[in-house]
Amino acid sequence: MPTTIVRDLNVIAVYVSDLERSVAFYRDHLGFEKAEDMEPGVLMRAGAVTLYLEAGRGRSREEEPRRAEFSPCFATDSVKDSYESLARAGVRMSGGYQEFAPTFAMFRVLDPDGNLIEFAGNP
Repeated sequence: MPTTIVRDLNVIAVYVSDLERSVAFYRDHLGFEKAEDMEPGVLMRAGAVTLYLEAGRGRSREEEPRRAEFSPCFATDSVKDSYESLARAGVRMSGGYQEFAPTFAMFRVLDPDGNLIEFAGNP
């Protein structure tokens, strides 16, 4: 029997060095809306996804407790259209657009702090 049972994803915490710059990135490029100020950060929402952008923390590997190193993977109506529009907007890409099957494609971008964000789903 498991120690505890996870039933849902509550929020994804993203540690950022410049809150204003990161709010603009997630709002202007990914369609998140500012939901609530929550010092020292802000809650952002898009659909059923909630992000907590926390200010004043960079990507330090020495910091304790150690943060998990993984990336959120977002769904869009068209992965290819999202890739093309984000590339045109000058968003930093990590690799290129890839189609693995007629029903699955993916690509990755980097936010202003270098946090990896994946997009996957229908081409």
